[in-house]
Amino acid sequence: DDDGGQRSLLNKWTTFLKARLVCSVIGEDGVETFFDELRDVFLLPTQDEKHPLLYGVFSTLGSVFRGSAVCVYSMADIRTVFNGPFAHKEGHNYQWGPYTGRVPYPRPGACPGGTFTPGLRSTREFSDELVTFVRAHPLMFHAVYPVQRRPLLVRT
Repeated sequence: DDDGGQRSLLNKWTTFLKARLVCSVIGEDGVETFFDELRDVFLLPTQDEKHPLLYGVFSTLGSVFRGSAVCVYSMADIRTVFNGPFAHKEGHNYQWGPYTGRVPYPRPGACPGGTFTPGLRSTREFSDELVTFVRAHPLMFHAVYPVQRRPLLVRT
């Protein structure tokens, strides 16, 4: 259960992290078109129960090119991204880069009572440092790319 933090993020998620799911095609002109609107998601088991495949149905948002696509992602790739660096705005232009500072323990995104937090019963027991970090860094730096780096199906 995610009850929020003790002093900040009260009654708001403290275990929520996000990463971009990339689903795109490269046109004949070399221009990449992104299917940015996620319409639906299906989780399909594989022979290895710990590594299901995630199927995403996407559409475009633009008025120039209209289409939809199905992209397939491996759970291993998704886990790799969520175990990777957090996104952080840095520099005088506030451009996104990987966060290189110290990440609090337990690692943001961990659920209380799980493998890494067996002694915690609630997110209200998370340290203020962890809750502040989650609030400032909810986005992972790397995106998740589809299996074979392209959509399984495209309709225009």
